[in-house]
Amino acid sequence: MHSATRSFKTRHSATRNFKTRHSAFRDFKTIVSLLTVCAGLSSTGLLAQGAPERTLDEIKVEAVHRAEVGGYPLIGLDPNDVREAFKSIHTRDKDEWAEGFMGVADRYMAEGKSLEKTDPAKANADYIRAWHLYFFGRWPTDSSPKKKSPTPKASKRFLLMPA
Repeated sequence: MHSATRSFKTRHSATRNFKTRHSAFRDFKTIVSLLTVCAGLSSTGLLAQGAPERTLDEIKVEAVHRAEVGGYPLIGLDPNDVREAFKSIHTRDKDEWAEGFMGVADRYMAEGKSLEKTDPAKANADYIRAWHLYFFGRWPTDSSPKKKSPTPKASKRFLLMPA
């Protein structure tokens, strides 16, 4: 009887090992199948589409919000200045974007220039404000002629500010 018990245990153990190996193989096949499907979807572009681009109005709302909370990349910008710049921006054109922010910055530059002798501290604050606006006017990169023009203006004024 001892040999019959041993034979049963051996057969039972072999069956259990087969089921475990079969289950692992089945899981492996499932994973390979899923990876194949994902590769097919990504090659057709179904997974690669991502989120749709934001509209200009959505960009404006987000930018003002970031200025309000001091979020990147609008750190240091007054939300009212951002709103004012966006009043003259009606498209996603890079040059129009630059002009909108440069217009507000130019106003602070002129005010700072007029206050240099009478109120140097206020003039300095205006120059810093203008520098932030010039810098954001070229954001995220100076990829057009007008987006390149704020950089020299901002740099020149920044160097002229009193220490």
